[in-house]
Formats: sequence, structure tokens, C-alpha cells
Amino acid sequence: MRILFSSDLHGNLIHYRKLLHAATSHSCAAILLGGDLSPRRGELIKTRFPKTTPTAQGEYDNAMRTEAVGLQRDWFVRKLVPLLRDECHLPVYMILGNSDFRANLEEYTSVLRRETGGRVRVLDDECVVLREEERKGKEERFVLVGVPWVPPSPHSLKDGELMDLNSDCNTSTSAPASPRTCAYTRTGLRSSPATLHLDPYTLPLDFTATIESRLAHLAATDPLLTTTHPSRWILMAHSPPFNTACDILKTGERVGSVALREFMTRHGVGVGLHGHVHETVRMAGGQFVDVLEAEGHDNESLKDGEGVSGDAGKRKGRTVCIAAGNTFKEEKVMFVVFDLNEPEKAVRLSA
Repeated sequence: MRILFSSDLHGNLIHYRKLLHAATSHSCAAILLGGDLSPRRGELIKTRFPKTTPTAQGEYDNAMRTEAVGLQRDWFVRKLVPLLRDECHLPVYMILGNSDFRANLEEYTSVLRRETGGRVRVLDDECVVLREEERKGKEERFVLVGVPWVPPSPHSLKDGELMDLNSDCNTSTSAPASPRTCAYTRTGLRSSPATLHLDPYTLPLDFTATIESRLAHLAATDPLLTTTHPSRWILMAHSPPFNTACDILKTGERVGSVALREFMTRHGVGVGLHGHVHETVRMAGGQFVDVLEAEGHDNESLKDGEGVSGDAGKRKGRTVCIAAGNTFKEEKVMFVVFDLNEPEKAVRLSA
């Protein structure tokens, strides 16, 4: 089964149309979109409020707080949904990114269910069967896991952010626990479902509301994950794992999630698909695939590829991490095409 993956389109409809065409031309069976789906709030507001006078600046700032959430919802419902409904016939699975307002999630889910019958879905700490068939007398199932969260950043919008590790909740300083050393702020703005405004918000130091705890809960409670070998988990996360080819800023800093990396190596997750850092592939010298080896003490539970057939069984205990590395302001959209059974042979293309 061939998959097309991209991320960080930020409302670029030309890029969306190119991806739909590419999925058909490359005989893909599904399209996966790794977050930051909609235009940024500044792009939504700035054409209406030229910042030329103090009065206009005040109107602009107020609109950023009170209108941006609704404008992003309108774009998604009026522009993206009709495009995916009318010009695409493949399954499309997506997650929100840290620039997408979570106050709109319920509306997106409802509209997509009504307009596409569930063919297009937003996954929010959720799983779906990507492929299920019988092969050599054994049931073969690949499960897609959608995780939207990123660790804290210096950015003001906090909709898609959580503290990374549980141990990060032991401190209120601006630097997280080692080895992740990039600065961040816990205070900022978050969208309100009640008002569709951006309200002041502080990331809680709550052990039950971290990326680490969310991943652990999902693995322990989701019936698709508890009954599917981890080598057949396809984990689409807006955040990349820490210290890989997928998380390098233009400054050289590493901004990936330590919790995500530890989760992948602890379980031996089959494939990771990541966005968030537009420039990471360029910073990695063109590398867009990285491989994480599973922790040795957990490999014993994976020996002999128990319950796994085909190439996925041979990859037991290794996670193939893939970065989209797409920059929405460029003329060409970047995307990755790969086969579920051979993700290490992924190709990164442009259109």
C-alpha cells in the first residue's frame, strides 16, 4: 500500500491541489497530512487591516484576538472541505498543528463527517486502521496514530502545545529538563470554543497533561494499539522526535519531543511521520529519513517478529522517521511517497 505524506501547508490551496494530483499520479491509496493545515492568523487578518496608523494597528491587534479563530474556521469549511470532497476520492487523514486553532476541532469533525462520510478525518490522539488484510494465513493490519501536540515553544499561540516530559512539570523555569535545552514560554494565548476568541493561557504543570502521559494513555487504552504489533503502528505526529534529522531549526537547535522519541524506542514503533520544522531537511543536508533503534530491554518482547509477517517483521524494534520538510511559501510543495512494508525506501518529491 503506497502512501503520500506531507505537512505544514498553512492554507496554500495550490499546494493542496498539487498533492491531490500527485497522489493519483503515484498510485497512492491514501493521503496523510501532518498538521498546520490552515492559514496562519496573521495571513487571515492582515489583508483587512493595513498596519499604517496607530488606529489601524489597534484594530489589527483586536481582530487577531477576536476574529482569527472564526476566519480560520471559515477557510477550512468553505475552502478546504469542498476541495477534499469534490476533487479527491482517496481517504485523507490529517492532524492539527500548533498553528491550527483547537477551538474549531469539533466543527471540523462534524462537517467532514457530513460532507465526506468519514473518508476525510481529523485524528486527535486517535487511531484508525490504514490497511487490514490476510497475508500468508495471518491477519495483517497497519494502524495510523494521529498525535497533534508539540513541546512548548517561544511562540505566543499555545493551542497545540503541551509540556513534553512528566519531569518538565517539576519546574517553572524557561528551560526544560535535559536533553532538550531550547528556550520556551508557558504563557500565551489559546482559542476558546465558547467565544472563538484568543484568551490568555498558561500551559499547566500537570503530569496528566504532557506529551509523555498522552502517548502512554493512548498505547495502554486504545483497542487498535493494544491488539496490533507496534511495528505496524504508523505514528503521524506534528512534532518530530528529539535529536533526529527531523527536528533541526535554521539556528541548529533541536526542538523535537523527547517524550515522542522515548515512546518510539520503547515500543519499537514502525514508522513516524513528522512536520512542524519546515527547514529541517535542508538543515540535515537533504536527509529526510532517520532510523531509531528500540531499547534493548524491550526488544525481547519483539523477538521473532511475533505476530508479524512480511517486511514489517524484519524491521521489528526499529522506527523509520520521515520528515516532510515542506515550506508553504515556496512555489513547489514537498511530499513523501512510501510503501507501508518498505518505509525506509521512501522518496521525497516536489510538485
